[in-house]
Amino acid sequence: TTMTQSMAQIKAGLMKHPSFLAFDSCLNQQSTMKTTLTTCKTTLSDLTTNKTEACKMVANPSESFEAVSGCSCSSENGESYPDYLMRQASYFQTMHKTYQTQQLLCEKYTQQLLTQTTECSTQTEELAKKDTECLEEKAKVCTMDASVAAKSAVTCQAYSACHAAAKLSLEEMMNSVK
Repeated sequence: TTMTQSMAQIKAGLMKHPSFLAFDSCLNQQSTMKTTLTTCKTTLSDLTTNKTEACKMVANPSESFEAVSGCSCSSENGESYPDYLMRQASYFQTMHKTYQTQQLLCEKYTQQLLTQTTECSTQTEELAKKDTECLEEKAKVCTMDASVAAKSAVTCQAYSACHAAAKLSLEEMMNSVK
């Protein structure tokens, strides 16, 4: 029981040691950074999808125009030439506005994507530094554990020697009393 109590006291002391506290703090920060980076990468993926969709019409307007046109360039039955021109003009004005809107969206998502890519790259670099820092802190904890173990071994050896001497003295005294 005394040995178990001693081990519990040693463990409690280790848990309060500055090296252990620094290592534990480092691991918590590392975990938070990993979560933040995962969120960053998810946002990056979403922005890539949004940019691709928004930039389709801008990248290849003739293909996009044909896909969504629905505009008949031939005159409809009984349609006068001025009516035909008005119908075409109205349609192309709408398409022009749609194209401009898509162009602005494309530019917006392109900029957001560049910003997010930079942010994720920075977070990746910071996480790599934190990984190195945590490995260094872990090494300190391991060194600390070895130091405590060596001190404990010396203490145990001293205790064993003392116990053996006391036991021998007790046995000699008991024998002499008999």
